[in-house]
Amino acid sequence: MLNRGTSLPERKSAGFRDLAVSPRFMLAVLLLGAVAAAFLLQIFKQQNIYFGNKLMIGNDFTSFYGAAVSVRHGYNPYSVNSYVTPPIPAFLVVPFTFLNLILAIKIELLVTLASVGGALYLIHRAFNPHQGPDRYSALLEMAVIICFSYPVFSLVERGNIDGLVLLLLSVFLFSLEKSERIAGIVLAVAISLKIYPIIVFLPLAAFRRWKTLVYAGSTLVVLFLLMPHLWVDFLSNRVLQRLSYFYPGGWNISLASTLYGAGYFLDTSIVRDSAHQVAHFLGRTSLYIYVLLLILMFAADFLKKKESRERICASILMYFPFMLSVPGLSHQYELVSVLAMIPAIDWYWTRSREIAVQMILLFITLGIAASQFEAAAIWKLTGAGFLKYVPGLGLFCIMLGAVLFKSLEALRSPGEGVREPA
Repeated sequence: MLNRGTSLPERKSAGFRDLAVSPRFMLAVLLLGAVAAAFLLQIFKQQNIYFGNKLMIGNDFTSFYGAAVSVRHGYNPYSVNSYVTPPIPAFLVVPFTFLNLILAIKIELLVTLASVGGALYLIHRAFNPHQGPDRYSALLEMAVIICFSYPVFSLVERGNIDGLVLLLLSVFLFSLEKSERIAGIVLAVAISLKIYPIIVFLPLAAFRRWKTLVYAGSTLVVLFLLMPHLWVDFLSNRVLQRLSYFYPGGWNISLASTLYGAGYFLDTSIVRDSAHQVAHFLGRTSLYIYVLLLILMFAADFLKKKESRERICASILMYFPFMLSVPGLSHQYELVSVLAMIPAIDWYWTRSREIAVQMILLFITLGIAASQFEAAAIWKLTGAGFLKYVPGLGLFCIMLGAVLFKSLEALRSPGEGVREPA
């Protein structure tokens, strides 16, 4: 309750925070609402829906399985054309090759669900080490978000290893203050499974976490020297091919695809340009926009003074959407990584003093909701092609919100905007 002596700006700010629900609760409600809308559309359209793409279950895992079989028999894992990740996962999957493929897929799917749930729980604990009175409601809301997130559905269906990567990143964040050695080694292992977590090196450098960087870099060097020919094969073929490949639409959530889609909408509805010049222009400028946003993020963090453990973890989590928006082809199941931002958004929300800060946090939350909602099911019922671009647009909104939030923080004195924990 507000005191009579509270100033008008303080009353507005506190009242907005007290009346509004938490971003975590809002996200859970929005995802539930999207599923409810899909069921209502199913009734009105009299059509059956399927919350996925009806590919073979574990479609991606079969590539890991095939690469592991090659390793087991002494062959190059990249003899499997569909295997596009670093060499380490092929060796980790070798024990699964002693099982029937169908059984191995079922076990991997359970591991994926457990990894995503465990990752979000660890990050939640990193911001709530003392487990407050709302711990059960927080865990319930996180469970609802996981159960109704389309990227989680897609990840389970495809059988990729992004859930395991997210779990390793959560262990990295959880151990960052306790042991920089463990944090650096775990981060290096995550990078050796999927290359995109290497973007975390930027905030670590901005916060002068040199010891963590040294341990991570040293571990990566050791992993490279264990199998240099395979790493060279991966970097020279798979990575370069992925960077040069661009396919707009089709649930491609990359920044290039999202901006191309925005340009295509302008070309067809406003400019009336059959050559789609605006779409091609925006698609080509996506890399420059990405670099500019990333520079602003790094500069805002670099200008900060010594930060608390929670603020460093929250700042690092703000870089997670930047892991996914390049190269030209990124899959929607990779968006499970942005779910890790929810505990950080909630942590900032409970400490925010101004409506401007809270509005940015709500904007990021809406971006997360757009990236997670059941776009595929509603698209199948409505045939609205723009829905394929909504998850990528949500990712872009998260990136913009993160840059705005960090820029606002950098422009303020340490005592303004967001309070330090007691």
